[in-house]
Formats: sequence, C-alpha cells, structure tokens
Amino acid sequence: MRPMIKAAIAAATIAAAVLLAGCSDPEPEPPPQVFSDCDTSATENGDAGAAESGAGGLTEGESTLAPEGALAWTIRYCSTARDDSILEVTGLLATPDGDAPEGGWPLVAFAHGTAGLGDQCAPSVDGAEKVLYLDAWIEAGYAVVASDYAGLGTDGVPGFLVGESEGRSVLDSIRAARGMSAANVSPSTMIVGYSQGGHAALFAGELAPTYAPEIELAAVAALAPPTDLTELVNVRFNEPNSFDTAAPLIASWVAYYGQDPTSLVTARGAEVLDIVLDECTGRLPEAQGPVAQFLNSSLTDIPEWAALLEENSTGQVAIEAPVFIGQGGRDNLVPVEVTRLGLTDLCAVNEDLRYREYPGATHGGLRLAAAEDLAQFLADSLAGQPSRVGDDCASLN
Repeated sequence: MRPMIKAAIAAATIAAAVLLAGCSDPEPEPPPQVFSDCDTSATENGDAGAAESGAGGLTEGESTLAPEGALAWTIRYCSTARDDSILEVTGLLATPDGDAPEGGWPLVAFAHGTAGLGDQCAPSVDGAEKVLYLDAWIEAGYAVVASDYAGLGTDGVPGFLVGESEGRSVLDSIRAARGMSAANVSPSTMIVGYSQGGHAALFAGELAPTYAPEIELAAVAALAPPTDLTELVNVRFNEPNSFDTAAPLIASWVAYYGQDPTSLVTARGAEVLDIVLDECTGRLPEAQGPVAQFLNSSLTDIPEWAALLEENSTGQVAIEAPVFIGQGGRDNLVPVEVTRLGLTDLCAVNEDLRYREYPGATHGGLRLAAAEDLAQFLADSLAGQPSRVGDDCASLN
C-alpha cells in the first residue's frame, strides 16, 4: 500500500473516532443540591447528626458575584438560640475557582467586626468582595465562610458581644459550609475574627468541644478582640461621646437577655436605644455628649449587668487549638490595656497561645499591620507546626 493511501486511511480513522466521540452521550450534570428547612424539633447541641436538619443544616445556597479567581454563594443555615430552639442565619461562602486538593479546600471561618443591629447591616449584603482578607485566603487555597451572626439580616436582634450567640453562629456556619457539595470543603478548619469578630472567634473556639465536637479545629486567631468586658466598660464606656459604642450592647442585651434598662439609662438614653436597633455602625449624633446624659450608672454597678459582663468575657475554658491574638497599641475602640488584662485569663487556660502588639496600629490599621503574621500563623497551624509568630504566654509573664 502506498504511503499516501496509508496516511489517508489513518486520517479517516482518526476523524471517525473524533466524530463518534462527539456523538457519545455527555457526562451527566450533577443533580442540583436539595436544601431542607430548619427542623425546629432538632435542638440537641453537640450532636453532629443534628447538622442534617438542625444546627448547621444548610437551607439555601445561591451563587453570587465573586472576586476573580473565586466562586461565591450566599447561604442560609440553621443555628440555635439561647433556649436551644432552631433559628436561621445568613452568610457568605467562597472557594478558589478550580479543582480542590484531595480532601477539599481547608476552611477559614471568618467572624466580622461590628456592623450594627439593623438587618440592612448584615455583611453578606455587601457581597463576597467585602470580606476581610478574602483575596489573600483564596490565593492561599482556602475556602472562606463568613457568618452574619444570628439576628443580623434575619428575625430577632443580634446578640452583640454575646459569646454564646456569636460562637454558635460561627460554628454552625462551618457545618453549613461542609454541607455545600459544590464548595468541596475539607474538615480542616481555622477560625479568624476581627474586633467584635475576635470576641466571636474566641468564644467559638471555647464552645467547639461541647457544641460542635466533630469540627477539626486547626487554629483560632483574634485581632483586637474585646476580651474582658468588665474592663472594656470601665475604660471605654465611661468616656464622653462614648454612648454610641455602649448603646448597641445595651439594646442587644435588653432584647437577648430580657434585661430591664430602666435603672440603667436615662430618658434620653432610652431614645438612643430605640434608634440604634435599626442603625448600622457609625457615630450617632443623638448619642454624643457626656455619658451622664445617657446612663444613670455604670453597667458594672448593677449586679445583673455585671454578671453578664463576666459571663461574656473570654478565657472561660481552653481552646483545643493554637491561638493567636493581635492588638494595636493605638486602638481607641478596644484599648490595649483591655486586651492585656484579658490575656491573664486566656493564658491561664490555653497551653498554646501567641500574642503580638503592633505599637503604631489603630483599631482599623491593625488589619494591615497584622496581616503577614496572621497568614504565617494560619499556615503554620494548618501544617501542624508550632508557630513562632508573636510571644507565648510564658514570655508575657
């Protein structure tokens, strides 16, 4: 057979194979994920099985805009209220846009800073691009889930600086992220929080062994966390023009705990509490002036309020993962002396805690100042290596 004829036959054979391949049935699309409603009868905390329809159950996942190189979804999921009844929480979930590594994307659960008490203040409303450090985490190959916290964007009033409410919202967001089949999230989980979210992250770490023992917690990091709430009130809430900071906590705790504010706030203070329930974070003109115009006494002087401040201070129990705390030296919202005092309790119960101060950093400036150390701490912890970021508790004493 002549070479030219052989070549023609070979070409025809290849073309026929290609044509047959094109006519074959395409791979079937994966079936759409089916979401269920929150099962209000499932209230057993710490039961991993309850995540199917109770705490941590995913009720909605809808694709949303994402930064380049990422995929993102808005999510709704189930968590538990103070009385252990089931409620719904909103948030965001993002992953790198590509093939996940074997076992799935390691997960960062991000706890956001103070947003306000009005439903319109929920961070998920602003989209995935507004999540702090999202680009860096996506580039590092992490998935990210960011809870709005219970009551923010959903029914009820958010539990502002209520450790139980914040911590449960964060832990159940982790369960929900693992329930999103399209996200392909691995069991390895790191919790990171900033400002109010630092408080939430530490409480999530403390609650994890009893509330969500199935979560494989690799690290907990908190930037500018309100740790000792009694000290925060003594240092911060008694300053002039500070009631715009105190009002969200008081209004939230009145709703969450059923506290009676009549002996605590003046008539003018009560008016501000009504306003702040529908406001986002920012300076309230109505809340400016000497603190005596708004408060009849300090929260620490009323036994019921003082007890709640103690209950919602961090360092209650050990966190079963390495912990990093970063604090700005020029922070006027969460003063450095508050964090230093809180470290006493945190170091008393945590064996692996690292702390670093950034002397020139303000509250907002800390986010950039601590970024490199935070990234290193997470990478070390995920790899199972002792981190050398910051100082350990022995060096602080």
